[in-house]
Amino acid sequence: MSKQEKMPFVEALEAYKEQHFVPFHTPGHKIGVEAPQRLKDWMGPALPYDLGVMYALDDLHEPEG
Repeated sequence: MSKQEKMPFVEALEAYKEQHFVPFHTPGHKIGVEAPQRLKDWMGPALPYDLGVMYALDDLHEPEG
């Protein structure tokens, strides 16, 4: 069995987050910045990765490739 060392989806999420985009689509918490404290407490460090659209990856409504 081979050991998987790369995580392209996670790497794309982190690269997207580092670009400091302020998305204006759902979910409306702006990558966690505008989230209610209860949601921040519940999701913790995963909240900034709660994205509906990530332009670094394919788009469900306009797929390519």
